Formats: sequence, structure tokens, C-alpha cells
Amino acid sequence: MNAKGDANRSVRMTKQRLYQALISLLQQKDLREITVRELTEMAGISRGTFYFHYADIYALMEQMESAQLDHLCELMDALVPSISQEDVPPALVTLFEYLNENRDVCSALYGKTWESEFTRSAKDVIARRCLGQLIPEGATPRQQYLLAFAINGCFGCIAAWQQQGYQPAPQEMADVTWQVVHMGFFDFLKKGPAQPAAPAFPMTLAADAKGTVVPMEQIPDEVFAQGILGKCCGIDPSEGKVFAPVSGTITQAPDSGHALGIQGDGGVEVLIHVGVDTVEMKGDGFSPKVKEGDTITKGQLLLEMDLAKIAAANHPAVVITVITNTDDYQNVELVASGTVAPGDDLLKISK
Repeated sequence: MNAKGDANRSVRMTKQRLYQALISLLQQKDLREITVRELTEMAGISRGTFYFHYADIYALMEQMESAQLDHLCELMDALVPSISQEDVPPALVTLFEYLNENRDVCSALYGKTWESEFTRSAKDVIARRCLGQLIPEGATPRQQYLLAFAINGCFGCIAAWQQQGYQPAPQEMADVTWQVVHMGFFDFLKKGPAQPAAPAFPMTLAADAKGTVVPMEQIPDEVFAQGILGKCCGIDPSEGKVFAPVSGTITQAPDSGHALGIQGDGGVEVLIHVGVDTVEMKGDGFSPKVKEGDTITKGQLLLEMDLAKIAAANHPAVVITVITNTDDYQNVELVASGTVAPGDDLLKISK
């Protein structure tokens, strides 16, 4: 071997001796309590040689941690792509074998309870590797919490394994861990939470007020009566409350308080207009309970109105429910007549 090769081997041996000495001392005391003198004496090298390679003990520790994290990254890169297979991947067995064969290193870096600063760094590495390969488009907060729960559970399992004297054998621990993986967790993580099913059609909108049904043609406003804004109907209210006819999101909530726009589940677009020409009241007599952007559920109270004030202003108080995207549907049909209560079937929409 040439001189350069001899020098490189000597450097590796020196660093390995320092690693081993540091690991031994970390079994006895905290890193902050270890001195360069006792470290070099245990390693059998001079202090000058130590300072030739490292600025201080923390630099040595950082290099040792970095090497361990690099090794962990290699194992994760081999393990994560195997998530979908049924057989235990060799990389997982290798991980448990490494932990078993390097107990002193694990104890020094991860601590006896696996709650050290290095443990937090290792968890972060695993999380980034999993998210980067399983969900490259970016994880939702729910997926991030789910992964954090799983990773902490795995580390807790390893800590318990350490406390049990690394029993059972690595192969059996890998089998147990893989069973947990195939309980569906990683499939859920990769796919994300199941999305709620789209509402089935035909769907029914509920009556949004208590009172008497008014067919579209009888609404005392030509714009609504002719269906210019879309198929609709009205309710002549007997009490001053308006409720959500469908679940969805509030898309319009003018300051006048006399109307609300809703983007309903399933894509239905609804306009609730309280009264005729009531915009002229400039909000007097209206008390909205929701604002633009709010998520609402069917039957939720949306606004209150003062029927006496509306009557005093000589405006009809009819509550008009309009399907503004009527053209998207095959049919919008009024299915109620006479007196209705909030929640009763009012309009049926068919595709």
C-alpha cells in the first residue's frame, strides 16, 4: 500500500477509536461532562491528534451523528419503496439487525428512553423520506399528524425492545413491524383520508322557512316568476327565521343581509332571497348568522328577519329559493305544497 493509502487508513483508525471512546463515555455521563483529556486517554491518542481532526467534542459528536443519519437514510430509501409488498423487506430486517449489533451506539445516540435530540433528528429524517416518496405532491396536515403518530409508535416499540434486552430476535421484530404496516396505515397515508361521497341524484333541497309554499309563477316579482335567475319557489314565512336548504359553503353574503348565495354539496348553486325589493331596507330588519366563506350544514340557521319591519316597509316577505345553475340539471321540480316546516322536502333536482 502506498503512503497516501497508509495515511487514510491511519485517519480512519484514529476516528474509529475516538468514536468508540466517545460511545463508551456516553454510557456513563452526559456529553457536556466529557472532557477532551479523558476522551483521548481512553482512545489512546494525543490531544494534539484530536485537535488536528476536531475543534471540540461537539464536532466529533456531530460527525458521528451525521454518519448514523446517512446510514438511516440509506435504509429508509431501500425500505419505503417496499411498502406495498407483502413479504418483509430485507431492509427492515437489516435495520433491526443493525440496532441489535450496535447496541452501544444506539444507547449513546438515542438514549435509554429514545427521547434524545438525536432521536428527534432521526424521526425528522424518516418523516421526510416517507413523505417525499409516498406523497411527493405534498402532505395534508392530517397526513402529517398520522405519520408523526406512526413514527413515534415505531420508536416506542424499539425502545421497549431495547428494555427487553433486544428480545425477540431481529427477524421476529421485523415480522411484527411489517404486520402493523400492512394493517392499512401506509395505504391510508399514501392515499389520504377518504373523501365524502358526492350526494346522490336526484337530490332534495329542504324548506328553508316555516310558512306557505308559493310556486314560482306566483312569486310577486317578474324576475323570479319568469325563472330568469333559474328555477325557484317561495315560502310566505310565518316566522322570521331562514335555514339552510342544503349543506355547502356561503359564497355571497351582502351587507344588506336580505340574501345569501350557497355553493351546495354536489355542485348545486342556490340563491336565497328574502322578500321583494328588500334591498331598499339597507339591512334594517335583517340579522345574518353566517358570513361569506362559512361552511354550513343542511338545517342550520342562516339569518333572522323582522317580519313586522318588512311589512311596514310595504315589501312582500316571501323567502325565495333559486337554483341558479338550473341549466346543469335535467329537471328542478317543486315537490311541496301548502304549509311546510324547515327541513321538509321542497325542491327535487335530477340530473
